[in-house]
Amino acid sequence: MRNVYLTLAFAFCLIHQVYSQQQATVISRCGGTEIVTIPSITDIDQDGMDDRLEQKLLMQFMPKIIQFSDESCPGPALDGTGDSNLIACHIYPIPQQYTRGSSYDSILVHPVALVPSHQLVPGLIWYYPKVKVNCAVLYGQDCGALGHTADVEGFNFSLKYTGPDTAAGWMYDTVMSHWMGDTIQTVSHAGTLCQQIETRPMRSLYVSWGADSVYASPDKHGNYLTIGGCGSSIICNPGCGATKQLKHVRPVNLGEPNATMVADLGSIYAAYAGNDPWTTSNFLSAQGGNAGSIRDKMLLPLNSDFISGHVLTAAQICPLYTQCYGQPGSAYSDQTCAGVPYHFHNRVLTQSGRYSDTLSDSHGCDSVIVLTLHVLSKDTFSYVGATCAGSSFAFHGQQLTTGGTYRDTLTDQHGCDSIVRLDLIVYTATASSYHAVSCDTSYTFHGRVLTASGTYTDTLSDAHGCDSVVALHLTIDTVAQIVWSVSSDTVMAHTHPVLLAVSPGGGLFSGAGVSGNLFFVDSAGPGSHLLTYLYTDPYGCTATGYHTITVLSPAGITDIDLLSIELYPNPVSDILTAVSSCFAHDKVDVRFYDITGQQITVPYVQTGESIRADCSALSRGAYLVRFESESGYSYKCFVKGE
Repeated sequence: MRNVYLTLAFAFCLIHQVYSQQQATVISRCGGTEIVTIPSITDIDQDGMDDRLEQKLLMQFMPKIIQFSDESCPGPALDGTGDSNLIACHIYPIPQQYTRGSSYDSILVHPVALVPSHQLVPGLIWYYPKVKVNCAVLYGQDCGALGHTADVEGFNFSLKYTGPDTAAGWMYDTVMSHWMGDTIQTVSHAGTLCQQIETRPMRSLYVSWGADSVYASPDKHGNYLTIGGCGSSIICNPGCGATKQLKHVRPVNLGEPNATMVADLGSIYAAYAGNDPWTTSNFLSAQGGNAGSIRDKMLLPLNSDFISGHVLTAAQICPLYTQCYGQPGSAYSDQTCAGVPYHFHNRVLTQSGRYSDTLSDSHGCDSVIVLTLHVLSKDTFSYVGATCAGSSFAFHGQQLTTGGTYRDTLTDQHGCDSIVRLDLIVYTATASSYHAVSCDTSYTFHGRVLTASGTYTDTLSDAHGCDSVVALHLTIDTVAQIVWSVSSDTVMAHTHPVLLAVSPGGGLFSGAGVSGNLFFVDSAGPGSHLLTYLYTDPYGCTATGYHTITVLSPAGITDIDLLSIELYPNPVSDILTAVSSCFAHDKVDVRFYDITGQQITVPYVQTGESIRADCSALSRGAYLVRFESESGYSYKCFVKGE
């Protein structure tokens, strides 16, 4: 793509942040327009003027702020202390232009060229490039008879550009020797019966008799340009007595209301936090300030004091051409589209190049016109688009459903042909499937709760936003109940192993004395033994069953009551109670074991014929409890439930 030329009505370039060097079409002082080169600039506040230039102008040309030693409010602090004022500033570039009228209103809007190229005539008014700076002095306290907690006073000054006559460069020219002060204006007691507007030339090397100071009077609510503004009135004019003192000021560039460079004055002076300089209705209103807003005191209407120019005479026309284009004639650039003929003084041009002709204008001025013609080639813009199968893609009035390359011819900003190319991709729908098994009674599939085996589908969006069908092959598995088939639940010690049989088969037995599917009596030892059976079906779902076998030892048990222990409730939730008549006359040792045979700690209390154990801390499952006294011992099995 070729460089894009910005057509500007005047030197305001539409610049937002930092731009590299480029060309722009601007109003020419010699009539019509011309191409100028714009350097790299920084323009955060989007007013078309280099921010670095704005700051340099503030630091070099800000008028001195003078205060008398008998003033009681020397600074911006809320308590009246300090020796520094903040000066809030708004810089307004006034463009140079020419017009057939004498109204200053045209300065306030983007002007346009009112005459064709190189056809200036006597009587046109040319306005010189200037910069107006609107200022507001911020006081943290007003100590007058009717003082406020805070006060704002405004003044303005303008600067004149004295550098080379170019229609754009003055807004980016940071060479300070090309600028001079022009006017200083103050407005005292704005909007009251005491309002006074005073304008003076700014003192400079060229205007030594001008003014260079603004006399600030927070005690009496006003700014006065000269000592002559002082008077004896208590209300309207201060006495201006005592000694003049130069105040330290800090100019702050606020930028533009729509692109502010200072959103909160608290970032500059902490006591002013919360004050947006553009929208706050009363400065420091939170502290009782009622002197009006910064914006109202600063942005005053433009008037003739800040505008200067001259009327072109017939005698100035020829020298003006010489100034603009030099001897022996003039030069300018223009452009046309490829295939469109360009008419230049009865010649038809079709190729880029330099062309010249000698003219004699209505004032008798010979001028060699040199044209640099640019024949702009066709723009070509390509991009990739995508849509899903079954949908369409909108392309310049067409609804496309098939992938491929499409073209259309448009008109670009120069009026030349611009070819747009689209490479369209049509994505097909995707599909996927998977199997799942649920060992529970249900299965959640994309927000749906499924309770039966089968095939289910859902439609999603893939990475391209197209339909993607997902299929689920679901099996709801129900594990069979475990049924024990053991020949005897009570066996004597020193007997043969017990065959363990359950349905369904194929699972794993575990517990004391268990090996494979046999229970070895002597390996387990006397007492009650909890056996566990874990079964896993072909889908990976599991079921667990429990069974208790008691091994009796004729020589180890002498008290039949110890074997007759009543255990309840079983399953147990919190308190497990064991009752036996032998507990009343024997001290009983009670031990608890988990299903793996590991001894665990369970607190218990023996009272008479009963023992109460606190099982609330146990996890769900099967456990053994061993009771032993001098009479013998016995094992019991219990289950911890909910």
